[in-house]
Amino acid sequence: MKQKKALVDIYEMLMILSSKIEIDYKHKSIMTVEIPKIDLKEIDTKGNQIYSEISAPMEINEVENKMNDLFPKLIKLSEMEQSIHLMTEEIAKNRRRVNVIENVMIPDLRDNIKRITMKLEDTERSNTVRIMKSKDIVMEKVLAERAKRNK
Repeated sequence: MKQKKALVDIYEMLMILSSKIEIDYKHKSIMTVEIPKIDLKEIDTKGNQIYSEISAPMEINEVENKMNDLFPKLIKLSEMEQSIHLMTEEIAKNRRRVNVIENVMIPDLRDNIKRITMKLEDTERSNTVRIMKSKDIVMEKVLAERAKRNK
């Protein structure tokens, strides 16, 4: 029970900040993805010791210094983790879009191109046949007219 009480006391000592940190939170855009940008500015107030040197264990200063060194790294790590998470989501969205384009839109467009090409070829054949028939009719009229003249 005594050990648990000492542990609680140490946690309470470390909960009170010995320095203040000013956090500036912004967004920056990378490939249209809003990524968090966190800047830390430490306002050092290490002279403000909250606990008593007598009641605190000897290692508390070392632990406090390590925590103060570790906190900016944790903030940077959380910034990177969130950035990676957001970029991963965006990559997954883009992958789905690419799959739709490759597997749905491109085959549909190819089918449309093939259908339009066949329709144009059919129309061209019809026009060629119509022109040839018109030419035959005109030639028959010209030949008939010449035959009338020669009689």
